[in-house]
Amino acid sequence: DVKKRSDRRYADLADSVPLLVWTTDHSGRVQYGNQRWEALARGSREFASVVAPEDLPRFLEGWNAALASGQEWESEVRFGNLDDGWRVHLVRVVPRRDEAGEITSWIGTSTDIDARVRAERALRMLADASRRLGTALDDRMEIEAVVRGALPILGDLAMLDLLDGNTHEHKRIKLAAAQAPGERPSKQRVASLLDDPRFELGPATVAYTGRPEIYLDVAEELTEAHSGKGIENLRFLAELGVSAYMCLPLTSRDRSVGTLTFARSAEGHTYTHADVALAEDLARRIAVAVDNARLHETTEKRREELELANKSKDVFLATLSHELRTPLNAIVGWTDMMRNGQLASEELGRAIETIDRNAHALNHLVADLLDVSRIVTGSLKIDSKLVGLASVVESAIEAARPQCTNKRVVLDVSLERVGCVKGDAGRLRQIIGNLLSNAIKFTPSGGTVVVRVTRNGESGQVVVKDSGEGIAADFLPHVFERFRQAEEAKARGLGLGLAIVKHLVEEHGGTVAAASDGKGKGATFTVTLPIAAEEALAEDADAARLSMPVSAQPQLAGVHALVVEDDPDGNELITTILERYGARVTSVGTAAAALDALDADRPDIIVSDIGLPDADGIELIKMIRTRAFAKTLPAIALTAYASRQDAAKAIAAGFDAHVAKPVQPGTLGTTVARLITDGRAEATPSQPEA
Repeated sequence: DVKKRSDRRYADLADSVPLLVWTTDHSGRVQYGNQRWEALARGSREFASVVAPEDLPRFLEGWNAALASGQEWESEVRFGNLDDGWRVHLVRVVPRRDEAGEITSWIGTSTDIDARVRAERALRMLADASRRLGTALDDRMEIEAVVRGALPILGDLAMLDLLDGNTHEHKRIKLAAAQAPGERPSKQRVASLLDDPRFELGPATVAYTGRPEIYLDVAEELTEAHSGKGIENLRFLAELGVSAYMCLPLTSRDRSVGTLTFARSAEGHTYTHADVALAEDLARRIAVAVDNARLHETTEKRREELELANKSKDVFLATLSHELRTPLNAIVGWTDMMRNGQLASEELGRAIETIDRNAHALNHLVADLLDVSRIVTGSLKIDSKLVGLASVVESAIEAARPQCTNKRVVLDVSLERVGCVKGDAGRLRQIIGNLLSNAIKFTPSGGTVVVRVTRNGESGQVVVKDSGEGIAADFLPHVFERFRQAEEAKARGLGLGLAIVKHLVEEHGGTVAAASDGKGKGATFTVTLPIAAEEALAEDADAARLSMPVSAQPQLAGVHALVVEDDPDGNELITTILERYGARVTSVGTAAAALDALDADRPDIIVSDIGLPDADGIELIKMIRTRAFAKTLPAIALTAYASRQDAAKAIAAGFDAHVAKPVQPGTLGTTVARLITDGRAEATPSQPEA
């Protein structure tokens, strides 16, 4: 009775603990199991009935070793059955000995540590993922290792889709869990399940909506779902033998970079909310890593672009120094020889011609720099009028003929009268002039430059083709970029002309394209501009005529001009120009002196620089207009600020005209003559009182 009561107390105690408890005889045969053992083993006394088949060989090896050595033994083994699934247990067996020390029986316990093991595995998996993703930089092998590390913790099958936000292409990684420890992933399982084209729908939908698609238990949800959204996908998953499924968006900075899909394919294996939370954590880490990698790639690309831009700037500054010093060298050298009387009379003409040519080259360089500055700041304006396209091209060709003659380049010209375009005649001439100058520069002596104007539907086309150096295929996409020049180009420049061409053409609503068959095979530039309405063609001749410069020699005899210029050389130049045309000139260097001269001897016209030491020209003209006799006195603003905005500002302040530096004598003389003539055509209050 005592023994029975003792056995009863032992059984009650064994049944009360949350463990599997069993005893064996000295040889290892199970003699007793508590209620938890009985429920799991269902009456069996064999370990094979409670140990997972994959773990049974390892369990028996350890158990037999303990029996042979008589020592305590413990191990982590999965216990369970096919219906309830398998969970990790901590198995521990200890021997019971008699007074002689002989083993009479063994007591075994099995503690369910599945949750702890899963948590530890999850933490190790996330730690390993973070380590790999921290250095992956979008490395496919590292990202694949991260996803593989999540199997079989999060499923038997996994699929990762990475989207490229720029090209809308995607990379796909498909993996299957190993079937046994050390076994390679089964490619056949991946092919049979994840290769099914219906698997495209889930990731595509999730990537678009940004909402996860999760089925914790496919069979149960299919039973409960009768119709509606997702029923077809559930049926498809069930057909493939998928027991649980989740597809999660990879989102970083509110942008989708892909999807991560996990699936369980063993019957009865489902997902818990803890599994979903773990998968979402992994998805967040992968998304951030991929996004950071792409951000790093973008930053590196931007850094390379900035380095290239910095290099281009240095090359540009070096080239600018060369391009400025070359004409200055000719100007200074010839001027010095003229001053020192070192030139014979027959050499003076050549010296003057050289100085004039190089001065115009300097003016062109400065004009290009100013144009680029206006383009960058968005202040370059187009004065649109109807302009004959063929007439503009013809004018640009005539300006380029001396350059062709000097270099012995043949011009092959064919101009079709295609009608008018709406644009700025000066800027259109600049477009064609830059293309011609570029073509002539890169064409060797004896080469040919072809110019064609044709009609193409509603557009006019200007083609400038040369037989020069040509353009390498890798440089062709960059030919219109500012400061960019081919490294091996024989002829150098500032690298601004074509950039200005592209901007001006686009401002006129057209396009420009460059083509070349390669080095040494010449280059072709095609400008396409929209033709104005047919009824405007009659204005072609008027537009062309208005764009032509006045060539008549101005006559200023009897005209009294007041010149206000603080730079002595500039003052002397303006005075000399006006005196050569017959005018009488009073010249001063400050705004105060100008007002005194105006009151002392009232002139017929004022020519004033804008930049003066005591007050600028804008303030001066406003003070002049306060005098009753000078309210309509003709006045010309003279300034190095040559943009249309500067001219408009000067006119709005009270000037009647604007002349940009460097001053062309004919332009200044003609402007003075026009204003004097207009003023004398009506009563002029600026004349001295009787």
